[in-house]
Amino acid sequence: MAYQGLAYELQNVMPLARASGLFVALCSAYAPTGALGASGAPTGAYGPVAGLQSIPCTSAPTSEIRVTATEQKSAKEVLALRFNHVLLDGFFPQFPPGTDSGWQVQIVDAAGNAATYDLLGAESDSQTQMTRLSVRIAAV
Repeated sequence: MAYQGLAYELQNVMPLARASGLFVALCSAYAPTGALGASGAPTGAYGPVAGLQSIPCTSAPTSEIRVTATEQKSAKEVLALRFNHVLLDGFFPQFPPGTDSGWQVQIVDAAGNAATYDLLGAESDSQTQMTRLSVRIAAV
């Protein structure tokens, strides 16, 4: 029997992931509005990105062998950075691939808990089946 490639298997990746019930959270993207305050400084306001709202997703902490975290300690505070990988239910090449976009994403889990993350990067697969995000949340 001749090798016929992986096209059939790759076409079934996302339908199988959907059928597994993994996509129980929702992801919405927000970009800086560019609005300036009275002093001329940016207001730091974000607005929703059209076409990238309430996307079903799964969000998991990054892990190589175990859950990892990064901490920077000073005398008065502890800054903890938590990184997550977000798999979106579909192909969304509109997300900026670089780390300097300034975008944020909000993830709302199945229980309705919302968390806002900084978007560190996005990666879409070459088969146009899925998009993955790398995100970070900081807590003091």
